[in-house]
Amino acid sequence: MITKNNTFKFIIVNGWSDMNRGDSSIVLGMIGLIREQFPDCSICLMSEFGEDDSNFDSSYWAIKSYYPDVQILPALFPYTINKRKIHKLINSALTFAISCLVLAFPAIGHYLYRGAKADTWKRLIESDVLLSKGGHIFYFSRCFLQEFYGFFKHAFPLLLGVRLGKKTALYAQSVGPFCGRVCQLTTKWFFNHLDVISVREGISLQTLQSIGVVRSVYLVPDAAFLLSGHDGKKSTSNESPVIITPRQWGFNDKKMFENYMKALAYIVEWLAGKGYRILLASHTIGPTLSEDDRIAVKYLYKIIESKENIQMVDTEGLTAYDLINLYSSARLLIGTRFHSVIFALLSSTPVIAISYFGPKTFGIMKSLGLEQFVFDISDLEVTNLKSTIQHILEHEDQIREEISSKIKKLREEAKNSGLVLLNSVLKER
Repeated sequence: MITKNNTFKFIIVNGWSDMNRGDSSIVLGMIGLIREQFPDCSICLMSEFGEDDSNFDSSYWAIKSYYPDVQILPALFPYTINKRKIHKLINSALTFAISCLVLAFPAIGHYLYRGAKADTWKRLIESDVLLSKGGHIFYFSRCFLQEFYGFFKHAFPLLLGVRLGKKTALYAQSVGPFCGRVCQLTTKWFFNHLDVISVREGISLQTLQSIGVVRSVYLVPDAAFLLSGHDGKKSTSNESPVIITPRQWGFNDKKMFENYMKALAYIVEWLAGKGYRILLASHTIGPTLSEDDRIAVKYLYKIIESKENIQMVDTEGLTAYDLINLYSSARLLIGTRFHSVIFALLSSTPVIAISYFGPKTFGIMKSLGLEQFVFDISDLEVTNLKSTIQHILEHEDQIREEISSKIKKLREEAKNSGLVLLNSVLKER
């Protein structure tokens, strides 16, 4: 029997950055749950950054603040630092080759990994369990070499764990799409080598079943739902703002981004004209340019003609908990970054979610019975958006009560199913 006084050694892999508040909230939720179940355990977070990347030192202020005893480890397969194209290509090829060599002959890791990486290797050897941080990192939207490289980079620490005889698990993932037969076979092979798999919504579960994954797959809500919010009774008034969280665009369709911005600008001007106070908030501020939503906020503010009642919010240095508190003050949140939607829901704030890629937004909102409040970024029709906003504002109290009831149940499910997953992976082998 697995008891709370077991001194297990956990490593959470694929740690990104506290500048991405969604990723930060997932890690915070996972650490909190592990600590609650196993108070005497040790936890390390393996970063996606190498020790020579400035992001390694600057990305974990929130996690260090709440859990100062959690050690942050540099990546063995690091995210490539912005370099000249030829240097980046050479560095990526070398890292890939070394990683393949270590997977083939794990014992040589002791000789290949030096400096700070040697400590990561030591912790890996000593660990009991490797958990991949929840999120949406495993997909092939196109069967291109670049996407294969990204998939392999995220899979590598788990595959290495498998080779070293460690227990491995995916925590509350969204997965897919997996385009092309080769990509599907690659994904199937990877997932079937892990001990425990969990996804955070039903669409991802169906995707794994459709490509032939035979491992048992658990349905575990996003770990951000484990974070504390208000109890749903926080009062709002006519002075309470409508908060918009646009996202910066990291994809190739610039026209879609422009249409998305124009639709948001129209809605902002319409609401401001009706007397609502509008806050444009940067939910995520890095660490890459495509994840710096301050760029999107400034762009949106610039194209808004009348700026009365409209304000940009500086979120520099704020943690996930700070943003949960900010969003709790809103009458409505219109969010593209989905974790801004989760943060608002934690305080029963009504939301409209704009889905931009993958199954997570529609899948999670459907699990809450809130799919009628989801809009696709590729077809953001302002007439329907206005109609939904009017409905929410006219029935705000009723919607808040419904959200409060649904979130209470989901938080309990997130805790209970998360504990089942942790105990399941520890029982494997």
